[in-house]
Amino acid sequence: MSSRIPASPAPGPAALPSAPRSGRLWVEGVAAAMAALYAALKLYWAFGGDGLKSTIGFSEDLWHDPLFELLGLWGTVLLAALGALIPFALVKPWGAVVPRWMLELPIGIGCAFTVLRGIAGIVQESLYLTGAISSHYPDVTGAEADTVARWSLFLYSPWFLVWGLVLGAIGLRALRTDKADKASKAAKAARALREASTG
Repeated sequence: MSSRIPASPAPGPAALPSAPRSGRLWVEGVAAAMAALYAALKLYWAFGGDGLKSTIGFSEDLWHDPLFELLGLWGTVLLAALGALIPFALVKPWGAVVPRWMLELPIGIGCAFTVLRGIAGIVQESLYLTGAISSHYPDVTGAEADTVARWSLFLYSPWFLVWGLVLGAIGLRALRTDKADKASKAAKAARALREASTG
């Protein structure tokens, strides 16, 4: 009787692609922290807080516009909250209830938007502060416009850029994980077919 090496036990049903070890989840933590801080600031403004409003360059009329309050404040709070959850949904079991593409697509869109926002802000504010272009803030002028530009150049725009790069790293790792899992499943299927044909 021929001897055969028993096949490895079939793994249980996979809830989601292989997740990185907990020690490698720091990038998701950075993305979540940046999203949470952004949401907290917008929530503070949505509830009537005035701190840091002068660093944005918006008029009081805009701050009290109902459409801006709905979309520019509450809407971005919701988006930022999702931005804090989605990176972890890609690597945690509870995220398996959502199709992968519904998690990866927002990551890609968020990466593109925040990177472009960050780069555009850095370039624009640098040009303004060096005198290459005039102020692009219609509601502030002079020293106030300079202050707004410096806040954007040294805090807000770099914040968006770093946030976008972090999201990009998460998205690339998710795509690599998907590719590796597909290759693993294909290899298991081929091995099972060979074993069935020689059994």
